[in-house]
Order: sequence, then structure tokens, then C-alpha cells
Amino acid sequence: MPEVSVLIGVYNGETYLRESVQSVLGQTFSDFEVIVVDDGSIDRTFAILQELAGVDKRIRIVKNSENIGLTKSLDIALSYATGRYIARQDCGDISAPTRFEKQLSFFETHPGYAMCGTAMAIIDESGKLLKNEPAVLGYNAIRAEIINHNTFVHGSVMIDSSMLRQIGGYNENFVRAQDYDLFLRISRIFPVDNLEEALYLYRLSPDGISLRHTFEQCLCAEQARNTAAGVPNRKIDRSKIQSQALVEHGRYHMLMGNRLQAFKAFGRAYLAFPTTKSLLRCIRPMVWQALACSTDKLCSK
Repeated sequence: MPEVSVLIGVYNGETYLRESVQSVLGQTFSDFEVIVVDDGSIDRTFAILQELAGVDKRIRIVKNSENIGLTKSLDIALSYATGRYIARQDCGDISAPTRFEKQLSFFETHPGYAMCGTAMAIIDESGKLLKNEPAVLGYNAIRAEIINHNTFVHGSVMIDSSMLRQIGGYNENFVRAQDYDLFLRISRIFPVDNLEEALYLYRLSPDGISLRHTFEQCLCAEQARNTAAGVPNRKIDRSKIQSQALVEHGRYHMLMGNRLQAFKAFGRAYLAFPTTKSLLRCIRPMVWQALACSTDKLCSK
């Protein structure tokens, strides 16, 4: 049996699929299997996977007859996994060559820990670096913050397989934010942590930033928080969720250099939920962007 099982779910991912899978195959640690679930793709995804599997026998392809969503696809992949550890990789993103090696080293020195994520670098469609995103470090800090926001990058995590199965894997009631729900549940029972080094490159793409999808993500995240707090039936203020989704859109446009679009999104976010907290949520990304620009100018002198 391999030491690590890598789970990838993909739907119509032909554009970046090859680069993403090859970043996994090129790891310095090589004792792993890659289980890729093609979730009913209608582009060249399956053909690309067949090409890759023909060259590297560590790849196993599972093809869904229809599109059933990421959560169910990941549970299918998990049912095939035989590794001691489960690593995630999102289609389109890139793992640094030493990611698995360093995460396994963490588990060796931290017995009893269930999960290890990493910091990330955000890149655009062409692979250009947009921002380095630091990780929350230390179990106590993660426990304190995770109830308010997700402190892990889904595609970066490696999880102890037995502990993951002990909590029941992914909750298929969550079409989106399935990772956040999982992290809330696993961190409540087992210690977890992040590596400080950015060993995962998260690709920011316009295809994944539609307002409808972002709203659904924020809505499911709020439901995950309520469930973790023991009040799953608490009424959710949809105006607040709309504001959160618009802030995420503003952050996206800010990272892509579209300041006018960012300001419009932040303005709409405040109007949707006009509170002091909402205002601070809107201002914070603009302040950080201004500081980043100032730092870049100083460094270039």
C-alpha cells in the first residue's frame, strides 16, 4: 500500500489539469497513488487523464457518468484510497515539489496530529504571482480562529486517513464549503496545524468567481459554522451573506488590479449589510493592497 493517497476531483478542467497533476507526480516523495475522479466532464479532461495514466501507473481514474459535484466525488475517491495519509489537490492548482515530503516530516515529529496544511501563494491564470497568503500557525490559534473563517487551504492539506474516516469523511449535505465543514469537525477532536512555507499555488481564475457561486459558498460556510456551534437550524441573514460574497468579489478584483470593480463591489457589500463590521470588512482589503503597493515601490527604489 502507498504511504499517501492523493485525491483530485475535476470537472471540465482541461486547461490546467496536466500542469496540476504533473506537479503532484514531480514530488520529491514518490510513494503515493493519485485517484482522480472525472465528474462527468464534457471537454478533454478524460483524454488528458488517460494520457497521464499511460505514462505514470500511480494514477487511477474514476469517471462519473454524470456531474454529481465535488463533495460526492471526493467521497468516491476516498473509498478507493489505500494510503496511510490522504492528500488533497485541486485541479488547476500547483503543489511545490517538496510539499508531501515536508508534510510527512511534520507528521513524524507531531504524533497524534490529524491534519497538516500549508501557506499558499495566489497566482493568476498565467501563473504570475499575485500575493503570498500566510497561514494561521499553531493548534491553539487555529482553534480560536476557525469558527470565524476557514484557516486552511483545501488543496494543500494532508490528513491522517484513519482519523479522517473516524469523523465520517466529507459531509455530502454540503455542496460547497465541504472543506470548511470537514476542518471544523476534525479540529474539534484532533490537533491540526499548518506549515509556514507556501508549498501550494492557488490559481485565481474568473471561471471560479461568479457571484452566484460565491454566495452559495458563503451560505454553506455560515451553515457549517452554525452546525459546529450546535445550532444547525439558526436562521441565516441572507443580506449578511450577500455582503460577504460581494467582499470576496472585491478582494478578487483588487488582486487582479481592477480597482474600480473592487470599489464597486465593496460599496455594494456595505449597502447590502450596512454595519460597522461590514464596513471594516470592505476597507481591510483596500488598506492591505495600498500597503503592498507602497512596499513594492520602496523595494524598487
